[in-house]
Amino acid sequence: MTRSSTAAAGQVWFLTGSQGLYGPEVVSQVIQQSRQIADALDAAKEIGFDVVFKPVLTSADAIRRVMLDANSDDDCIGLIAWMHTFSPAKMWISGLDALQKPLLHLHTQAGESLPWAEIDMDFMNLNQAAHGDREFGYIQSRLGVSRKTVFTAVGGKVELLKLAYDYATAGDDEPLTMAQRPALQDVMALGRTDPRAAFRLWAGFVTELGGRIGALHLALRAAAEVDPEAEALFRRWEQQRVASMRTGPVAQLEEADLLRPEVSPDEAAAILALLVDPALYQTLVVENRWPVERFRTWLARTLVEQVIRPDS
Repeated sequence: MTRSSTAAAGQVWFLTGSQGLYGPEVVSQVIQQSRQIADALDAAKEIGFDVVFKPVLTSADAIRRVMLDANSDDDCIGLIAWMHTFSPAKMWISGLDALQKPLLHLHTQAGESLPWAEIDMDFMNLNQAAHGDREFGYIQSRLGVSRKTVFTAVGGKVELLKLAYDYATAGDDEPLTMAQRPALQDVMALGRTDPRAAFRLWAGFVTELGGRIGALHLALRAAAEVDPEAEALFRRWEQQRVASMRTGPVAQLEEADLLRPEVSPDEAAAILALLVDPALYQTLVVENRWPVERFRTWLARTLVEQVIRPDS
């Protein structure tokens, strides 16, 4: 599908689990229904990323190959996995273990309602998402796979993108805000005694985060140019990032009298928000091929140089 010229390159791959024991006729119907769902998710043409249907997966080798392909494909920003029929969870172990991209587990049936007057064993064999998705969720938990599970239909691709973005940002399913997470708790604690060291530690956190959400961030930014819902979401997140800079690191520097004298607190917040923008990682590391360690070192130095008093 061709997007507008303003849309960011980005694809979410739609993966469907099944198995060959059902026979070619059932697998053919699985392919048809899976493609319908993928096409429905992709139908909102104004959103800045594509939902790409991938061949139905019926073996462990095929699953592992598609995961490795996703890891190496710069256009792939994440995966949606759906167990249409019963897909043995053990088939997914090696593939899930290899996956390095954000994963959303779509836990739902193919149809919105059940055809009670026509249900027979053929229908029951074909529509086993409840069983397959339950086992798939279980194996993900056993393997410690970071993912987001959607149990019901969502409003559209903006909502899917928000779910994936939120989960990729956190990196897990723990009900904690970003400020409550151990990595940022360590940064804030160190900031009270050694702000320069705290900024170096923070640069490592921002670098890791950029690798997880950079492409998703660009997809949302592109969507914001053409979709009011996406624009509202993007603006809210941008404002929240600036506000968190003002009440977090900038406030600490003010209290310790370490803020550069020529930089106001509001200016410092805007500078820090720009430097930790996930789009910066995407531009320098992904598009310009900076090594990750070079980006981390440069970011740590630049954070310090731009807002901390040089004579401190």
